[in-house]
Amino acid sequence: MKTQKHRNTETQTDQARDSVIPCFCDVRAFTLIELLVTLGVLALIFLTITSIATALLRTTNDLRFQTAATALANERIEIARTLPYADVGTTTGIPRGKLVAFETIVRDGFSMAVTTTIRNTDDPFDGTIGGTPNDTAPADYKKIEITVLCTSCQTTTQPRVQTTLIAPKNLEVSSGNGALFIRVLDAIGAGVAGANVHIVNQKLSPNLTIDDVTDTKGMLQLVDIPPSTGGYNIRVSKSGYTTDATYPPGGSDNPNPKKTDSTVLKETVTEANFFIDRVSTLNVRTLTDRCVPIPTISGTITGAKQVGENPDKPKYTGTFTTNGSGTSAIANLEWDTYTLALSGTQFTEAGSIPQNPITIAPGVTQGLDLILDTYSARNLLVSVIDGVTSLPLPGATVTITKGSSTQVRETGRGFIVQTDWSGGPGQQAWLDETRYAADSGTLDTTASPGDVVLKKQNKIYAADGALESSTIDFGSTPEYVAIRVTPGDQPETTGQSSVRLQIATNNDGATWNFVGPDGTANTFFTNTVTDIPSLHNGRRYLRYRLLLHTDDVAVGPSVAEVQVIFVSECTPPGQAFFRALSNGQYTMTVAKPGYATIEEDIQVDGVTKRNVTLSP
Repeated sequence: MKTQKHRNTETQTDQARDSVIPCFCDVRAFTLIELLVTLGVLALIFLTITSIATALLRTTNDLRFQTAATALANERIEIARTLPYADVGTTTGIPRGKLVAFETIVRDGFSMAVTTTIRNTDDPFDGTIGGTPNDTAPADYKKIEITVLCTSCQTTTQPRVQTTLIAPKNLEVSSGNGALFIRVLDAIGAGVAGANVHIVNQKLSPNLTIDDVTDTKGMLQLVDIPPSTGGYNIRVSKSGYTTDATYPPGGSDNPNPKKTDSTVLKETVTEANFFIDRVSTLNVRTLTDRCVPIPTISGTITGAKQVGENPDKPKYTGTFTTNGSGTSAIANLEWDTYTLALSGTQFTEAGSIPQNPITIAPGVTQGLDLILDTYSARNLLVSVIDGVTSLPLPGATVTITKGSSTQVRETGRGFIVQTDWSGGPGQQAWLDETRYAADSGTLDTTASPGDVVLKKQNKIYAADGALESSTIDFGSTPEYVAIRVTPGDQPETTGQSSVRLQIATNNDGATWNFVGPDGTANTFFTNTVTDIPSLHNGRRYLRYRLLLHTDDVAVGPSVAEVQVIFVSECTPPGQAFFRALSNGQYTMTVAKPGYATIEEDIQVDGVTKRNVTLSP
């Protein structure tokens, strides 16, 4: 049996153990936090050490390459120095010699591209060729440039460039050669440094090939090169830039070039100017004037610059096809004015934003929206320009007349036009422009081609008739301007308001509450042209309801055309479009308050475009 002392001792031990347990748990939790912090610090230290090691390795590798490249460049220079002066040149360039212009050499574990460039130098001390005094022996000495570039390095390293001059031991004598000075300029006439100049002359024997670059002023001076009539074909380029070139006359692709291959004459300087600049990109979209994309549209793009004449040879011609979203990026374009034309007979250009042709500056990314309409073999696109600002002029009225037919458009406005209902009812969405959603059964859309009239039976017209259009989807949030009904005059005996119209707009494409000018179902649009109330603005979908009535069943009203006039972000500014015209001559009148009216006769025999300038 345990004594009281022993029991007390056990109790104290248990109490001590109990007091240690919670303390031990607290210490363990604190240690985990410390462990996480320590791991984070260690990871940071490890990353820092790794970055430093990588940088050191890269620096060491670059130093190794520079050392090997310097040795190789010096070696090539020493080889040139040991050659007779007449042999200091490249096998394919000018001056001719025994050195190879381009080599690939492996040295110290590096694959190196070695370029040897040798130029004759005309020192002004004794005059220059073509100058005063005229130096008839302009090849005073030769400048050698060795460029070594690492082609196997995983990181970018600076090329090693070594240069030196080599002079002849004897007095210079006239060689009977000439000089070719090539100047490379950008779009504003500034020199382009580092432009690549590729020269080929196949009229010489052996053939001559020169690859060189322009200096900081955009110049390349080739001195003491063989005379040749029309033999030097020159092509100038630079990464990210356009190209410019000469062309041999009589070629099958360009028989009469504007810039022919250069001629070099004895003891004469030939100067040739070339123009290059940064390339640009044109992003083309094909869509309706309601901003609905139209996919897979193909076309051609042609620049205005010509490299040949008789026949004309554009410097740039190409094709494009928009993708499933109606977009196409045309890259690597030179600064120029470009004309885009559609291919096929599915759609017609009804305008563009900005205007087509489009002028593109160097080094830009520019957009062009081609606004398309259903194809018609004969149509007219009129662009009206402000004579003071040279900008597109909105709000100009364009009227075309042929015989008794007159059509009116306003620049900067979109037009949904229905001129034919012969396709009949049953079409809910606006797809076929000859169809509609429903009618009362008392209308005739085929008896008078292109018109809607009341149905006639035994010389008696129905008293009333109604027609509801298909759903017009504007694809965005349009601003509605007006609605126009043609003709405006009806037989007097049909009674007042024999042609009435209401519209319904919404954003769900399903709720059709037809209203008149005051926004209620109790009024109707009855005039030829009536403004659409602003309450409809921003609503994507529209339908119109056409109501015909006659007080005299012996005569009936008729409707030849319904127009919904609107503005959206895809409405071409300053442009008006007329589609499905008949062949022949029209009288066109263009007017705007505050500007002088212009009237002229135009011939429409296909896809016709006309630019008109109005002066205040």
